[in-house]
Amino acid sequence: RRVHGGFGKIRLMSSSGRSAVTVVFGGGGFVGSLVCKRAVAQGLKVKSVTRSGMPQHLSSSSWAQQVEWVKANALDPKTYQDALRGADSVVISLGYPPIPFSDVATQVRANGEIPATIIQAAKQAAVPNVVLVSASMPRFATIGYQQGKKLAESAALEFAGSGGSATILRPAAISGTRTVQSFNVPIWMLLKPLSILFKLVQTPVGLLERMFPVLSNIFDPPVDVEQVAERAVRAIVSPPARGECKVVLNSELIKLKPN
Repeated sequence: RRVHGGFGKIRLMSSSGRSAVTVVFGGGGFVGSLVCKRAVAQGLKVKSVTRSGMPQHLSSSSWAQQVEWVKANALDPKTYQDALRGADSVVISLGYPPIPFSDVATQVRANGEIPATIIQAAKQAAVPNVVLVSASMPRFATIGYQQGKKLAESAALEFAGSGGSATILRPAAISGTRTVQSFNVPIWMLLKPLSILFKLVQTPVGLLERMFPVLSNIFDPPVDVEQVAERAVRAIVSPPARGECKVVLNSELIKLKPN
């Protein structure tokens, strides 16, 4: 198994000549919905696995009408095994935020056990490529969050070690407009100034992080949701070689210029 920085060939068509199929878990969410939108724009066939099908706030979006919405329980592969059959890529963009004092078991399950279950199901279905939206984690992040993310990344690495292609994205805080129960929450208004500030102090902060490892990732600049979604789609159409895993750090994500 190798972790590398290269890419394979661009793949908009499967080996059988049909449009490549991507299955997105969490496609109704903040990052996942934008991954679906961009994948549709690339001409990919997109399926989104969610607990309740198409979210109400996306029902008027033309791109969402082109997505096949699958109701399923992410912890029960039998409920989505049909969606995985013949798929070329799986994108996992779901989890639970690192809220202090949250139940450890809940965070491990949402951030680790569920993604690991999906990755194992993808392996069983012979899906060749997996993209995992993970996170850049300060050392003070909640224990359950850290354990869960590490469990999910280990599953992605094992997937690559078994002959698949894997990409792990590690964004810091993700900026943009999040929809919560049909209400748009402009979290970018808070995170955009922080992003500008953190980018300005990257050099002295880098020195501090090398001197005091406990500070690692605390001052990672927030990344725009468009950048995360764009990089996920690039990992779909241009995956690493089989047997390899590409880890994309926040420092690379913030430099990305979405198409």
